[in-house]
Amino acid sequence: MPGYLEFVSVFGIHNHFREPRFSGFRDQCSFTKNTKLEVDSLGRSGRQFQLCWNLKAPGKWTEVGTLTPGSEKWSVRQGAFHHQFDVENGTTLWIITKPGLDIKDRIQDVTGKSGNEEDRRFTNPEQCMRSSFAIHLLIGHWATEKWRQYFQWLEDKIEDETFLLVYDARGPGHSKQLYSSCNLQRAQELEEQTNEATMALQGNADVLTSLGNFYKALSESDDFPLRKSCSSDIGAFLRQVDNFIYDSNMQIARGTMTFLYLPGTFVSVSESRPSVNATLINDFDRPSSAPTS
Repeated sequence: MPGYLEFVSVFGIHNHFREPRFSGFRDQCSFTKNTKLEVDSLGRSGRQFQLCWNLKAPGKWTEVGTLTPGSEKWSVRQGAFHHQFDVENGTTLWIITKPGLDIKDRIQDVTGKSGNEEDRRFTNPEQCMRSSFAIHLLIGHWATEKWRQYFQWLEDKIEDETFLLVYDARGPGHSKQLYSSCNLQRAQELEEQTNEATMALQGNADVLTSLGNFYKALSESDDFPLRKSCSSDIGAFLRQVDNFIYDSNMQIARGTMTFLYLPGTFVSVSESRPSVNATLINDFDRPSSAPTS
């Protein structure tokens, strides 16, 4: 499917995650017998549908040589997916492009001897489609399972950078901490990272919605030969997709509100920077001293 090349093109030499807004879903159906697509030796009847899409997920990593507690970092990575299903023979093709081998290992667990028996049956088209849903759900779990931990990490980092700026350390034995432009810059970088994560999640939610809409339309199409025999499997799959979308929307709301509900009055680095800078400039002129009662 030519559209898959568009999703693969984002994998290049990048130092950082640069395209949080790039998300998409493509589909192509050919249920009428097409001799040009028919390849008996590969189990291809010429009646098939093809899908390609991308999703994003956060992952934790540690720089080489840094093993101290709290030194771990997070980044958001892309995954590009292509799926082709022959509705007559049940022949299935998956092409997955992403950093790391975690999804490959998961698929091997699902389809191997340790997986559920119903997820590794391929004797007829209905069983093949049921097994393909297991891979779909595996990818959905990968794209949704770690966002909560990622946003918690971002919130902790933001609070570390802004806590004293908001509350001001006043009390016996405490001296006023002066903030520099570096502190504000780190807070701004965290804000931008939070915004990028929220945009990536919104893209995921849109793609998952498109995926669900495709299979819903497929189950209602008279041209789809497995419409009746796979209706219950499609229904169960769509309910799981709805759960993924719900979880994504919950984390989107969390990311959107992260800078609105920090302790005190700190709302947003970008929105409040002029007044905050003014406060900091005044503070720089004052010597650090213990407060008096």
